[in-house]
Amino acid sequence: MPDTKEASTRVNFTTLSFLVCVLVLSLSFLIMPKQGFWINDNGCKFMQVESIIESGFKDFSIRYPGKEYDPSYEFNPLPEPFGRRTGGKLYANYSPVFAVVSAVPYMLFGFAGLYVLPLACALISLYAVWVLSGMLPGPGVKRSLSVLMTVLCTPFWFYSVTFWEHIPAICLVLWAVVGTLGYVRTGRIRHLLVSALCCAAAVYFRDDLYLMCAILCAVVALRGGRWQMAFLHVLILICALAPLWLFQWRTIGTPLGFHISSVSLWDGGFAGYIEGRRSVLGLMFGAHGTPWISIAANVPFLFMFIINPALKDKVFRKSVIVLSLIGVVQGVTLFWGHISAESPVWWLLRANGLFAVSPILLLAFLRKRQAASLDADANEGSRHLSPGFLIWLIMILHAILYFVLSPGDSGGIHWGNRYLLHFYPLMAVLAGSTVARWLDCPGNRIHSGSAVLSAIVAISIAFQVYSIRLLYQRKSFSELVNDVVQEQAEEAVIASGSFVPQELARAYGSKTMFLVPGGEEGVARLAGILGASGVRRALVVRAYRGNDTTVPGLMNDGLNFMCLRMDSVDLSAKGSD
Repeated sequence: MPDTKEASTRVNFTTLSFLVCVLVLSLSFLIMPKQGFWINDNGCKFMQVESIIESGFKDFSIRYPGKEYDPSYEFNPLPEPFGRRTGGKLYANYSPVFAVVSAVPYMLFGFAGLYVLPLACALISLYAVWVLSGMLPGPGVKRSLSVLMTVLCTPFWFYSVTFWEHIPAICLVLWAVVGTLGYVRTGRIRHLLVSALCCAAAVYFRDDLYLMCAILCAVVALRGGRWQMAFLHVLILICALAPLWLFQWRTIGTPLGFHISSVSLWDGGFAGYIEGRRSVLGLMFGAHGTPWISIAANVPFLFMFIINPALKDKVFRKSVIVLSLIGVVQGVTLFWGHISAESPVWWLLRANGLFAVSPILLLAFLRKRQAASLDADANEGSRHLSPGFLIWLIMILHAILYFVLSPGDSGGIHWGNRYLLHFYPLMAVLAGSTVARWLDCPGNRIHSGSAVLSAIVAISIAFQVYSIRLLYQRKSFSELVNDVVQEQAEEAVIASGSFVPQELARAYGSKTMFLVPGGEEGVARLAGILGASGVRRALVVRAYRGNDTTVPGLMNDGLNFMCLRMDSVDLSAKGSD
């Protein structure tokens, strides 16, 4: 009878955890402005969506009506690194796959349809988290804790309600890891197929996940040194990726896509490569605008990440509390940096590292050592490698490869580390197991340390709530700016500011938009060209960083991130000059 009652309680808690996650993501989606975007990457992808739909899914370039006045593409709205001119057409540097898949729900449901794929994949990802957590040692509650941590305590929440390909890619990566771990444990070919096919599918959305393909092949080979199965894994990957290579070759002229083809680590020689590694370190571990605080905040995470200790019961119980206390101090310090920043958006350039916004994940790399028969993670003599070790191994290998191979100029305004975003649910799986096993220790549920554990959970949730508020503010301003531009009578829009066309992505389809290099001199030159071609008026949109109080008539985003000024300019006189 007690076993039945315990099983019923476990089922109820599992159901509750999924319901909480569904409710949180659904409410976030409902309140979030649908017609605005977080940053220029999202706007560029929306420009892809509209151009593909307009062509009837026959052309995957970005429409550029301005080429009538600008045949040399000097003023095209998507210069490098966002776009390029190839074969007389303008292309985004991103693979069109995400745009093609997103175009269908957008046609069916309007702007709300843009978020169908990220939200659906978020929910499917949570089931993968549940499955992965079940492979780890510890009481059954670990599954529910891992699911809740993934949504409430990591950037997974933020990206689930953002028009970006990250969550679809993460979903596929998680299921690839499920397949890989399943194969290592059982040796069944169907698990190998899941691993290879899902990992290949993830590359369709994000080409940096070629690294994950290599890592999972290596992990497959660990099962008794069966390199022939690793070769089969590679063969399946190639077969699954071949349609992508063919699609990209036919649609944009390069099988690997513009994004990965344009990466060159050695353009600046060895010195340039080393300087690039310094930039990548900032991307991986930036946590605060003050360097020494950022370093101090990362030390405990890096120490635990690298050594990944398995501890005896008494040491384990104390370590959970000590690490939670460290995490609370780290979290409060970093959170104060965010809320006190002069510009919370620009602050993210220096505070978007892997360990910057989820203090609870400090517990991911703490294992409890038990008898081999009771704890697969501690069973060094086990015939199969433990799932917990393999998850850690996958992350450590990916972190090393990312550091070595990532271009140094891939920074940006992100919440957490979006390039290693799949680490967050994987770390949540490990942290969920740690917390569940600590709670399972006699007396710990009413232990004074539970207050510290509650505090680290609370500060982790506070980070994510803050990010959703920040996302809401950015998208609201983006939506407002596009509304204003679309209401203007001028058909031609002259943008001064490299990111303005993507910021005005929704207005792009109804306007003829140009981007001018060279500041006011470029504006004057383009105005002369348009005036001479018979264009009577143009809307000039100038961007300023922060909140420039010296310039009148600005639209301010309220975040001290950017502001815009719009001026209607008469071009008829310029045409007669």
